[in-house]
Amino acid sequence: VFESRVTVPETVYQNAQVRNKFRVFGDAQIELGCVLQIDAPTRSATVELFAGNKSAEHTMSNFRIQVAPCAELQVVETLAAPPVFPPKKQERHLFRAQCSAPYARAPAVRVSYFVQGAERVIDFPFPLPFNKFIEGVPLAPQAFMSTWQKVQPSNGLERQDVVTPSAGIVLETIEEKMLGLGTACSGLSSQVPSDFASLFTRCRAVWHVQG
Repeated sequence: VFESRVTVPETVYQNAQVRNKFRVFGDAQIELGCVLQIDAPTRSATVELFAGNKSAEHTMSNFRIQVAPCAELQVVETLAAPPVFPPKKQERHLFRAQCSAPYARAPAVRVSYFVQGAERVIDFPFPLPFNKFIEGVPLAPQAFMSTWQKVQPSNGLERQDVVTPSAGIVLETIEEKMLGLGTACSGLSSQVPSDFASLFTRCRAVWHVQG
């Protein structure tokens, strides 16, 4: 027995902020995944949603994906998945998105289908955060520090968070996440003590917004 209506947690949107390929939702009946192809200079993207019928017995019918209107992000369907998914069948659904202005919240998405005579609805935010359209600008160390020193907590432009990793620090993972957030990351370095008892890594990034 499945819930007739499911709201996917905001973590799917957080995953989209730092990855271009991720899982959206899954249970014993359906699997939803997403692949993003970003063209930051033109502020456009191709959003490929994958849907799979995981059941070996039951057919999914009347399958639909609807995206709510958004003034800042125009989303056009370019390829629709078929309405009927036989058992163990996977299909893809394509959208073309064009960003015209910054947006704080992506439009809502609703996936609906029927299985065993009952309708199921799955809601989640369109997995295309605004940071995907940010381009990193490489800066020489001196230029970066000069810019960094102009950013002060008093003007509301600086935020600092201290986190304690539960499974150690992997610099390659940090770099991947920084790049995903739209920075121009030229490589991270850290001095690791021989006993690995303590490791301090500082990541700094400056976002310059052009209005």
